[in-house]
Amino acid sequence: DIDEEFGLQDDVFPWFHIVQWSAEDAQSNSVFRWDLARIQDAAATLSQDLESFLHRCPEELPSAARFSMDDDTAFAEWAGALLEWSST
Repeated sequence: DIDEEFGLQDDVFPWFHIVQWSAEDAQSNSVFRWDLARIQDAAATLSQDLESFLHRCPEELPSAARFSMDDDTAFAEWAGALLEWSST
């Protein structure tokens, strides 16, 4: 089915998982509002250039975040989807 506002569901799929992963440590009584345009704006701001990214994310992720580009994780797929989406 085509979503009237956002297009095909598969076009939104990586964004949903990125948001879900980033919210895993949130308090259990938290409520999130799905706003794809704002999420994409924030991602665009983060990824303008290396200096912008390092300014907004000056510290490495802790090992507890379990970030890996290994084949058994979805991070590489998400990175590919973000690169495809990004105009820069």
